[in-house]
Amino acid sequence: NFCEKNNIILNVFSTSINFTKNNFHTHQDEYNWFNDFLKNCNWRFIKNNGSNNLPYKIIDQSKLIICMDSSLGYESLARGQKTVFLPKRNNLKDQIFGWPYKLNSVGYFWISKFYINNTEFSKFLKKNLSNSNTKWMKTNKKIKDKLCYFDIDNKKLKTILNKNM
Repeated sequence: NFCEKNNIILNVFSTSINFTKNNFHTHQDEYNWFNDFLKNCNWRFIKNNGSNNLPYKIIDQSKLIICMDSSLGYESLARGQKTVFLPKRNNLKDQIFGWPYKLNSVGYFWISKFYINNTEFSKFLKKNLSNSNTKWMKTNKKIKDKLCYFDIDNKKLKTILNKNM
């Protein structure tokens, strides 16, 4: 267990906003799934309360964000946080990390292949955890800038809109 060996508490941010009808899962359903999956891990479950700011507060306080190719993961990367991307369950071409760009199946901060052994995965996580944010961003700037851009307060968009209105 990587977290146990490296004395790491894994924080799991829920994807649900506690839906209870129309076949959406609840916080309890999600907690139960993770509790079964992470039996031997020191972990905490953080409920998504629907607040727009909560995900960003969690991202900004984290040493490493691990996501399954989610939009919040891309936002984390754009905001300058160390973020790693893991594959989703299916292998659709538009759900491979970096799509529509054709990237290797494993990169510095992503894995798009569905079978990776524990040793490879541990090395991947250690590499991403051990670098400072500055070094990590410098190493990954080229691909990060290709995939996503963060414009604080939408300054560039506002400039364009003001010029054209």
